Amino acid sequence: LAFVLWIQPNTIVVNTTTSGTVDSGTTVTLVDAVLTQSDDYWNLARLTITETTDSGAPEGETAVITDFTAVDDTLHFAALTVAPESGDAYTVEFGTLIDRAEANDARITWGVNPVEAAMGSLESTGVVGTITPEDPIPPQYVSETPAEDLFTETEGVNIPIFYPIFKMTADTTGWPIQIFWITGAITLAILLGVITLMKLNSMMAAGIVSGGVVVVACSMEILEWWVLYVYAAMAVTFIIYQRVSEP
Repeated sequence: LAFVLWIQPNTIVVNTTTSGTVDSGTTVTLVDAVLTQSDDYWNLARLTITETTDSGAPEGETAVITDFTAVDDTLHFAALTVAPESGDAYTVEFGTLIDRAEANDARITWGVNPVEAAMGSLESTGVVGTITPEDPIPPQYVSETPAEDLFTETEGVNIPIFYPIFKMTADTTGWPIQIFWITGAITLAILLGVITLMKLNSMMAAGIVSGGVVVVACSMEILEWWVLYVYAAMAVTFIIYQRVSEP
């Protein structure tokens, strides 16, 4: 059984901007003849007065455009502290462009785009058909290990064969991958030590083999180097115990 998912963007995240100088204005309007876009084109965009001729207010102030009337090239917005005057510089910029047609046909309709308006950084939003943003679609497996890892995602050389298992388990459980590295190193050291002890009946040989695993784990920063001192003390204890217990 297979499912096909068709994604239809309803909005575009953009960096659509225009800039110019004020022809005339009031505290709630700004007129500039270069604003030749279609009616309502700049609605909900952000107006910023970037520079004034006297370096005073409303320089640096921003307001959300509530209406753009194309017939008189006028931006309407919430009141600024002081009316912009002729020659003051401004910018108008969008954060998103909403599909005016709302046809869910994977086409975004937003009006005209004359040469005065620069558009860039287009990116479709994660809206799927008529599904609301509150219903996210689970992505495919993406690594988000909550800890610094021993291998970067871009490196594909000399990575142990069991590494992907550790990585996916860490991402699934939410545990740091170091837990699996440490558990794996300790388990390997114990396993090799037990096998050596069973085959050679020598605690010293088992200690050397297990110690080699611990040294490698410390050199790979899986274990801290102080662990080696603890291990050495334990190994010496077991070696002495075997010697004194032998008939």
